[in-house]
Amino acid sequence: MTEVCAALQPYGLSAGIGLHCGDVVEILVGTETTRQYTIFDDAVNLTARLQNQAERGQIVISQQAWERLRQKPSALKPQVHYAPLKGKREALPVYILA
Repeated sequence: MTEVCAALQPYGLSAGIGLHCGDVVEILVGTETTRQYTIFDDAVNLTARLQNQAERGQIVISQQAWERLRQKPSALKPQVHYAPLKGKREALPVYILA
């Protein structure tokens, strides 16, 4: 992530990443001349909300995605906190890697 931020810095840009896992619905809509592929469902929305929580150089991971990691990043100590996310009644636990 550090390399990505360094590459974007000369342009005044930064990056943060949100990770989640879950089922999605994928569809291809349109006509023979114009087509659009899209995915949607709660997992897509939650991932977008996590990405919006991520600050420059951070990776924000949902509890579900964190639990599915076979090998946890040993070099980084995650900060766990509860994030209020749009569309969710209660704040959800998230893991933040900086």
